[in-house]
Amino acid sequence: MKTSVFQFGKTPGKRASASAAPRLLDKPPAVPTETMGLIQGRTPMSIIEWRVYLALERLRLKYIYQYSIAGGHRLAGGQVIDFFVYTHPLPTPVYVQGDYWHGGNRSYETALKVAMANRLFRGRAMPVVELWEHELSTDDAAYLVVKERLSQ
Repeated sequence: MKTSVFQFGKTPGKRASASAAPRLLDKPPAVPTETMGLIQGRTPMSIIEWRVYLALERLRLKYIYQYSIAGGHRLAGGQVIDFFVYTHPLPTPVYVQGDYWHGGNRSYETALKVAMANRLFRGRAMPVVELWEHELSTDDAAYLVVKERLSQ
């Protein structure tokens, strides 16, 4: 039985040609309707975080973006609060919750994180405020929700 071995062409300087792979998209990629910048030097994780940021700026509330507690994501049991807002008389931890990632089957894990944060901050901060994606559909809607939930 004779085996065959592939050999490259012997003509020097000749290259194999390759054409671009065909596009598999039926429609052009969506162009974002809103442009996002940085929040305190960090890229926002979602458009809804960006909308909350715009509302906080418009309300002139001071905050820390991506506030780590109990070691943040580096330690088991740690977490990152989206916004730690300096409200009166005590600061308010704010979670910006996507309906898909924090609702449905994942709602139990989300509830545990909120309960843990409330326990850790007891007496030193207001109860956690959750802002949900369906409430933050536009910049104006986000402004109204943030104003309502964080105003005293």
